[in-house]
Amino acid sequence: MTSVKSATTNRTSPSGFDVTSPNWARRSESFWDQESAAALSQIRRKGRSTFPPVKWVAVIIINRAEWYGENTFEEAHKAGAIFKADEVFGRTEKLKTLVARATIDRQPFKFDQQQPTPGEQQRWIMVEKHAAAKRP
Repeated sequence: MTSVKSATTNRTSPSGFDVTSPNWARRSESFWDQESAAALSQIRRKGRSTFPPVKWVAVIIINRAEWYGENTFEEAHKAGAIFKADEVFGRTEKLKTLVARATIDRQPFKFDQQQPTPGEQQRWIMVEKHAAAKRP
């Protein structure tokens, strides 16, 4: 079982929900396109008012078939991308177009067992890199 975890974020504190789909392979760009667009569609349908004020939306594919506990948690997070919230919630841009122009991050997540709390252990590296690139 594979799911796409999507998160809305203004900083590095995402929350998410799943889109489930079987048989994802790392090389399956069509799967990424289809499931990312589905995740963004769910977010768009829920509407901006359902979420706190955000600037960005992150989508990550998690292969739950490869997730057997702490030791496999990080590697189960397969790919991700970040989208502008205004474009996700806006109606002028087709979601498939947003997905097609997205830069896919193949290492979007890190599970850092050295950190003291679960919130600090689960690091959305993709979001951290994005935030660092946007700083002046």
